[in-house]
Amino acid sequence: MRQRKPGARYGSPEWKARVGAGVRRHFEVRRERARIMPCDLIALARPGSAVRRELRPLLDAGEAELTALVGAIGAERASPQRLLVAQDVARLGVLVRALMLRFGQDGDGETASKIGTLIGVRRAGLLALGLDEQRHEVSLHEYLAQRAAEAAPANGSAQPEPEVASDAIAQPGAAERVSAQDARDADSQEPEGST
Repeated sequence: MRQRKPGARYGSPEWKARVGAGVRRHFEVRRERARIMPCDLIALARPGSAVRRELRPLLDAGEAELTALVGAIGAERASPQRLLVAQDVARLGVLVRALMLRFGQDGDGETASKIGTLIGVRRAGLLALGLDEQRHEVSLHEYLAQRAAEAAPANGSAQPEPEVASDAIAQPGAAERVSAQDARDADSQEPEGST
């Protein structure tokens, strides 16, 4: 039979106080580990620095952000300078997240000022990357198919894709001539039963 440690009996007020103190201590230690210290911010700012295990989710979010940024600027055609700016923007994102956690812990006004400054610098980096614009090339046929899909009635029946004459697209001003010709054809046709 296993012997108990000497102390209070199970369920007694002394036992409850001892267990309660242990539980409180456990949560205090967890809170202290999660606290963002200045040395943590320095480690997060330096590339390749060792960081505490509790801060690993911040780095994982930064890695995911960097992957998304590099994908958005086009990894295969991005210059080394753009890749460096993308890395800096991702690193600033990690620092902003860490400072926001620290601000939630202490509510210091100086921390809030730093957050605002870093967000402004991060925005400037995103503008330098050209991510303020969402551009992608679409052919005319893709565009017309997309418009037809958007205009399709809710019952699911698809409207036929409008046909465009290829010679009308190739010649400047041809689209206006085609539209004018269509208008003349519509005017020349008389409605049925008008005689």
